[in-house]
Amino acid sequence: MAQLSSVQIIGAQKAGTSAVAKWMFEGGYGRPQVFDGEPWYHKKEAHFFDIDWNFNRGLDFYARRFRDIDGIGRPALDATPDTLAFAQRVRDTYELAGGDQVNMLKIIVILRDPVARELSLFTTQPLGLRLPVSGAI
Repeated sequence: MAQLSSVQIIGAQKAGTSAVAKWMFEGGYGRPQVFDGEPWYHKKEAHFFDIDWNFNRGLDFYARRFRDIDGIGRPALDATPDTLAFAQRVRDTYELAGGDQVNMLKIIVILRDPVARELSLFTTQPLGLRLPVSGAI
């Protein structure tokens, strides 16, 4: 049986998922393993369910991210906010993994007022990436 993360943090961008994940990692939750050539943010966000190329690599590919954690006996955490839109993939994968993992999985959903979220996103974007605004408010 493949052991997967026991907790998923999902939600909206700029809603606080990184802050909650940091707090949980500092509290002892295990991080996903980053494979050679992958970006640094995979230490928090595995991006398995939301990226077709990763998802199509299968259950064993995802389970390998948490293999070292399982031996230590710590709970594992995947904090990929974009997983929110892929609930069926999560359920199917956890059922395929076997055991009672689908029923034991804890999902933390973090949302934020859409206007406040967009303002936060806008103020954290570098000036060169901001879209021009047509018309004044």
